[in-house]
Amino acid sequence: MTPFERRTRACQERLADVDADATVLFPSRNLLYLSGFDEEPAERHLLLFVPREGAPAFLVPDLYETQVRAESWVADVRTWSDDDDPRDALADIVSDLGLAGGRVLVDDTMWARFSQDLRAALPDADFGLASEVVAPLRARKDDAEL
Repeated sequence: MTPFERRTRACQERLADVDADATVLFPSRNLLYLSGFDEEPAERHLLLFVPREGAPAFLVPDLYETQVRAESWVADVRTWSDDDDPRDALADIVSDLGLAGGRVLVDDTMWARFSQDLRAALPDADFGLASEVVAPLRARKDDAEL
């Protein structure tokens, strides 16, 4: 198991502790910390969903698919093309993960555009900040970080 997988499992345990259903990360230090994939924020929907139970999933523009698969341990990589509305793909993934009406923690640095799209896809969800689960994990360094 990679350090990224261990961190993600620890994140899922924290999600259970705080009674949250998932955290959604945006290109940030948090996304790198859990997935191993490093990218600068951009105008396209590139999000990592970490559900309380089950496998994490990326939603990425199709032009990032090869890079995400090469750099991250996350096997579930869902794509959308420039010909598609990424909000449709977003609606599909939140439905597949069963997040409707749940508690979802979003990356503290997520741009408003993406946060608003999540809120539109999950009108009955309760939202909080990912730092609630990720910050305590990042405060204690693991062997890979030392």
